[in-house]
Amino acid sequence: LGQPKEALTVATRMVDNSPESAVAVESLARAEFANDKRAQAAKNFRDAARYAGFDGPRLMRIASHQVKLEEFDEARRTLIKATN
Repeated sequence: LGQPKEALTVATRMVDNSPESAVAVESLARAEFANDKRAQAAKNFRDAARYAGFDGPRLMRIASHQVKLEEFDEARRTLIKATN
């Protein structure tokens, strides 16, 4: 979006409306990452991976962000899930 604070506001509303939506939680994690809220982003990427089921492309995208956060064990688990 190019506007990290606004993205965070919108993504937070999305999660408020759909707390177990992989799309909403991943969006929130990405907005948190853009706002340098690393701990919150890491937690929400973990949650997004859980809610994503076996959506391979989504899981690959989540794992990529987990690597950027240096959450290597989580990225590994997410990649394993993506390949099942």
